[in-house]
Amino acid sequence: KSSCRWSKNGNFITKNFRVTIPGMDTLEGTQVIGYDASTSTIRCWLFDSDGGHATGVWKQNGDNWEVSTSQVMADGRVGSSTNIFTPLDENQFTWKSIARKVDGEFLPNVSTVRVVRAVGDE
Repeated sequence: KSSCRWSKNGNFITKNFRVTIPGMDTLEGTQVIGYDASTSTIRCWLFDSDGGHATGVWKQNGDNWEVSTSQVMADGRVGSSTNIFTPLDENQFTWKSIARKVDGEFLPNVSTVRVVRAVGDE
């Protein structure tokens, strides 16, 4: 579950999220997305409840948005991934994560997940 809102000046989007998977601890976090004029790119910064953090660069590729990320886990391990967002309409998109690595070792891709806006959410 996530909620997004524009910052007061409209320059950034702040997203708060919660990931619940049966049998695992709930992960919460905050992501900030905005335009970086120094590099002419859309960038993001993420901080999670485990103590990890990540940065990413967004790039449009056809109908998709691809986010190349670099992460630091709470235990100090480093990782990277490419997250792909595909808008379906105003209320839904798909997300998948590929080319995932932790400390140089590849991890399985995360299969496509459909994300849908909940009724009544803005």
